[in-house]
Amino acid sequence: MMDWTKLLTEKRLGYPDAPTNEFRSSFQRDYDRIVFCPAFRRLQDKTQVFPLSSSDYVRTRLTHSIEVSCVARNLGTIIGRRLRKQGLLPDGIRSSDLGNIVAAASLAHDMGNPPFGHSGEAAIQNWFAKSETANRVKEHLMPQQILELANYEGNAHAFRLVTRLLSSNHVGGLQLTFATLGSLVKYPIGAHAASKEMKGKISAKKFNFFETERSHFTEVAVETGLLRKPGRVEWWCRHPLAFVSEAADDIAYRIVDLEDGYHMNCISYEITANALKRLITDARRKTNADRIVHEKEKIAYLRSIAITQLVEEAAEKFFEKYDAILCGQYEKSLLYRIPSENALKTIRELTLRYIYTDQRVLSVEVAGFEIIYQLMERFACAAIDKLECRNSEKKLCVQSEKVLGLLPVQYQRYGDRPLTKYYDLLLCVADFVAGMTDSYAVDLFQKISGQKFVT
Repeated sequence: MMDWTKLLTEKRLGYPDAPTNEFRSSFQRDYDRIVFCPAFRRLQDKTQVFPLSSSDYVRTRLTHSIEVSCVARNLGTIIGRRLRKQGLLPDGIRSSDLGNIVAAASLAHDMGNPPFGHSGEAAIQNWFAKSETANRVKEHLMPQQILELANYEGNAHAFRLVTRLLSSNHVGGLQLTFATLGSLVKYPIGAHAASKEMKGKISAKKFNFFETERSHFTEVAVETGLLRKPGRVEWWCRHPLAFVSEAADDIAYRIVDLEDGYHMNCISYEITANALKRLITDARRKTNADRIVHEKEKIAYLRSIAITQLVEEAAEKFFEKYDAILCGQYEKSLLYRIPSENALKTIRELTLRYIYTDQRVLSVEVAGFEIIYQLMERFACAAIDKLECRNSEKKLCVQSEKVLGLLPVQYQRYGDRPLTKYYDLLLCVADFVAGMTDSYAVDLFQKISGQKFVT
């Protein structure tokens, strides 16, 4: 069984002897570091559901991440209080510390998402699978490297950001605590370790770290005392608080995507209100909702109460499965078979039917897919040309030289040295493209494709 003393360690990646601060806990400092980092700010112009929306109401990845963080803090603190009452928390750890850990992890959970959400992620995967440029270099890649690029993961990019890229010297990235990093990683497995026998195992649904950050995650696993899965070199059990971070994300996006769809006129007031009411079992809360006259205010109230109830049910599930979670044997979500499971499924079906298939969403996602694909093609092709010219001592063509002039220098080097391996090169190009905002990706694509001229 895992030990909370190790799971809640305040030691930091890349700075194990970091001093403590009497005014802020180590985990509050994690939260603040994420808030002030550039990758977090860029979430203000990244798609949640409605890409490039002109509405001042619709959520972006930034507002979504803040809301998930709030839900996670509440859920984590509830769990922390109960653990404290049962005498299970180490000395010096407060119940609020658990809330702060998962709040920080949740704040960072979407920082690795490319522009245009899952459509952008699919475009990077598709580029590697079908592009002639990518095919040119596959013979130079290891099997695991091919798997990573062919299944490019925003979760792995988020871990890469906070542990490596968000630092000028690449030493520990933001130097977050191991407890926060463990809570961020929902899929503690390498790309090559997954197999058919793992189907249905939630911790192996995707991969969460690239080969370049394997040693970082191994350090996280060792320092927090995560258990290795039997017979697997690169598969660990989840940090218990990773279940909390995941539940907060699931609760937030399922409920607020429905609310956004209502505000964007994708789905009627009656359908939205009834779906949210199905989640609420407290008669007093339902009565309070019925007293609200204005539709938008009523939907906002129902959304708030629905989230509160789901948080309470997720906390109960955590303690129902406590022993299995601490032993690394639980492989389901905290929302699995809770009392509100069927009502949540109804909401999922409604969002799939009315919101995610809305023409305004689909049309921009299709365009976004093409934009990300072409940006990968242009920059990867130029970077590969440069590497091959360096190896053969040939002169780089003018077009590739000009394209590389648009690629920031930090994506053309590995620390203080030039890129010499195809894998590192492709990963750095993907870092650049995945880090763009939606608007910047559109603007840059238009410029390099000749659709827009800059005077």
